[in-house]
Amino acid sequence: MSQNEDRILLDSRETSPVITTDGAGFGYARGTKRSELVVQHTNYEMYGIEGAFAILSNPTPGTAITSQASVTAYDATKLVLHVKNNETAKAVIVKYIKQFVSVVPGGSGTQKYEFRLDTQTGLTSGGTALTAKRVNLGVASPLGNVVATAGAMTTVAGSANEVATYSGQMRNGVGLAGDVFLWTFGEPLNLNGYLDPATTVGQQKTLQHGPLIIAPGGALRMAHYGASLSTAAQFEWEIGVLVR
Repeated sequence: MSQNEDRILLDSRETSPVITTDGAGFGYARGTKRSELVVQHTNYEMYGIEGAFAILSNPTPGTAITSQASVTAYDATKLVLHVKNNETAKAVIVKYIKQFVSVVPGGSGTQKYEFRLDTQTGLTSGGTALTAKRVNLGVASPLGNVVATAGAMTTVAGSANEVATYSGQMRNGVGLAGDVFLWTFGEPLNLNGYLDPATTVGQQKTLQHGPLIIAPGGALRMAHYGASLSTAAQFEWEIGVLVR
């Protein structure tokens, strides 16, 4: 056995270790000056530091995007949100989707939602592109390869590989301006899952689901509809994603 063959090299400097560029070779494991391995939990802060976590939101904060009108049942050609992963090797992990209601849809019916994953894009035209924003300006982010579109867009039916993942009810009724719907994926937060129908001010509802992962070249499709909805709503969006 050659010298040091049975040892592990640790980066024990007190300053922040150098970030290894993708494809640049091996990096060192981080440790203390006593050769103790440092283990860091995988959380939003860690992913933000390395540049893998970012958000997509309305181009102008406070300016809502007009959604689809009169969608009374699931319609593959009238999605309200489409997220395309243009990466060739990395997955996009959707951590949360937040929808702020600026203008409620017309009508009085129950609001429902549905998420579907596909291996290809379904967007053909229309809608408003959301703006990708880094949470750490010191590190280059791959979010340029994640394209999110919201609003009144035109889409085509999903491919033979499309899978309906999660669906449910948002509100028993149209609701109120100021309502906030927060979908979380893979991270149970145990927040409010009920909206009081007697309340006259906007409320927040959290809808929890398992992991939601967009494969390279694939897309996330979201529908919003209700049996008695008549006119278009206006929403502000915020989407938190990891590119891994």
